[in-house]
Amino acid sequence: MATKATAEFETVILGAGLAGLSAALHLGRDYVVIERDAVVGGLAQTDVVDGFYFDRTGHWLHLRDAAIKALVEELIGDRLTTVVRRSKIFSHGVYTHYPFQANTFGLPPKVVEECLLGFIKAPARAAPARSVAAKKARDPRNFEEFIAYHFGEGIAKHFMIPYNTKLWGVPPREITSAWCSRFVPRPTIEEVVAGALGLSKEQIGYNATYVYPKDAGIDILPEALATRVSPIRLSTSAVAIDLARRRVTLSTGETLGYRHLI
Repeated sequence: MATKATAEFETVILGAGLAGLSAALHLGRDYVVIERDAVVGGLAQTDVVDGFYFDRTGHWLHLRDAAIKALVEELIGDRLTTVVRRSKIFSHGVYTHYPFQANTFGLPPKVVEECLLGFIKAPARAAPARSVAAKKARDPRNFEEFIAYHFGEGIAKHFMIPYNTKLWGVPPREITSAWCSRFVPRPTIEEVVAGALGLSKEQIGYNATYVYPKDAGIDILPEALATRVSPIRLSTSAVAIDLARRRVTLSTGETLGYRHLI
């Protein structure tokens, strides 16, 4: 690589996705953002086909952090609308409410019985372990064990195992359980019983409500961020990085020097 840089920056940011744009916005000065695509957004891009909006992946905005919520509302607040989740699960020939583990009403009675008894007998509702070692030995080591531990054999067999195998493309035993705490709803016994009797009143889960652009796709968020970030070099990629000399060579042939690389 060339030892002399074409230009020097405090920080070089590779990628104008939400993370890269946010990093630049909060740095405030002496940075450059390099993006190989012709538009900003990274995975938060939207394709418009015949008037329909298709996000590259799911980007519902839950906005639990107060500072992030304030920033998003400042950027695109007037274009957001609140959405209440409306999800159904089709199994055993009927539709039930999401999440399955808290809404078994309407399923065949034998299935409901297996799900309820399995939930009640699940290890998560057993007597607490008496020692740290015993607790650690009982803790789920993968997603499949997490399902059995918290929901029991019935819910695992009738929904959680087949559904998640289909969703992720691999058996749940091949997936870690480290991510589950927020994203997999764990209802109380009261909620499970109410759901078996058709008495559920509230949606549960982290995505029961969320906000989303009412007149566009999620790409308006990175586009709004980009109006406050400069310079952004689009259609330009990093082709080599020299960590020792702190240099990035670009597809344009330029070499940028940096103190920090994101």
